[in-house]
Amino acid sequence: MTNGERGIQALCALPVVCAVALLAKGVLQFALVPGAGYDERLQWTSAQYYVHGVNPAPVSFYYQDVAHSTGRTDTPGYLPAVGWPQEVDYPPSSTLVQVALYGWPSLPLTRWIFVALNLAAAAVVGWWARSLIGGPGATGWLLAGLALLNLGYSQTLVNGNYGVLVVAALMLAFVLRQQRPVLAGLLLGLAFVKPTISAPFLILFAADRRYRALVVMTVFVMASVVLSVVLTGTGPLTLFRQSLEGTARFAQAPYAIWQVLRLAGTGTGTALAVNAAVFLVPFVVVVWRSMTRGTLEASSLALAALAGVVARLFTYHNSIDNVVLTFLVLALSRVALDRHTASAAAVAASVVLSVLVPFAWTNSVGGHLALYGIWVCGAIYVVAVDVWSVQVVT
Repeated sequence: MTNGERGIQALCALPVVCAVALLAKGVLQFALVPGAGYDERLQWTSAQYYVHGVNPAPVSFYYQDVAHSTGRTDTPGYLPAVGWPQEVDYPPSSTLVQVALYGWPSLPLTRWIFVALNLAAAAVVGWWARSLIGGPGATGWLLAGLALLNLGYSQTLVNGNYGVLVVAALMLAFVLRQQRPVLAGLLLGLAFVKPTISAPFLILFAADRRYRALVVMTVFVMASVVLSVVLTGTGPLTLFRQSLEGTARFAQAPYAIWQVLRLAGTGTGTALAVNAAVFLVPFVVVVWRSMTRGTLEASSLALAALAGVVARLFTYHNSIDNVVLTFLVLALSRVALDRHTASAAAVAASVVLSVLVPFAWTNSVGGHLALYGIWVCGAIYVVAVDVWSVQVVT
């Protein structure tokens, strides 16, 4: 091996080292920083209420409206041993996964289960990224490192959110969709614990006619709703309405399209619908064109990248959900490696850097517009070179 080859291997390994360091930082902060794991504690508290047969949403609303300011604890269903469910905003379609992960009575135990599962999920992301190249070599490690070189992964660990688990489940579902559709459907059901990330990807499975996987996912989600109803004695429509109310109370994304519309006087529901349509309609058009041309399989990574950008922008999110942009990073990185052009490398590099920028640096109108612009331009580029230009299968 020449010195030049060793240098190339070292450069390919550098993103892996940096990504591992970010993950280690996230684990250490989760374990040592007071207040870390806030989302994980919220999910554990809600799960404990479900396990005890209490709907956490009304108790949460009472806490926010009355108990937080008065100290009163006289609301029906309050569990002193568990504490207040301060925020409840996940729909009943998420309850099955929530109870399975956080239904354990010991909070410290669930914290380390959470860490272990997230590290395993990160390993899945790295493995899937390596598999995009095929065969041994430094290039596979480069892709694995770039996939995980994203502040969203460490921030998700620190906050205790579902994002990394959802991304890994989606990747495995893509891998298994042909040979193991039932297992792929179960993974889609798991990913649907956070539908604001996973929902756009279901369009790809529908376009690819992976109906068995979608049926299994639907049964999984329905079982989750039934479990919610059985545990709480509350109707499904009421549970969904309560989750929307919980989201409306805490959703803070002042620079998203829907928030701008809401501030201009548009109702929250209408603003969210317009925001979703702005991104979902072009996405469906692109997928439909790829489907009619018979290029879905050849363009699968590019379409997943587009789904990731749509998922990030079509509804309420914050910076921890940048993990869903992993698909875009990988699609652009593969294009850059295949094409060896300055333009491809520049677009890929801009997206990689965008998911490494600390939230505080972009917490402004200009900062958010710059990020949105980078991601949308990256999606347009990968669609142009990896969807439109793919030869039609005859």
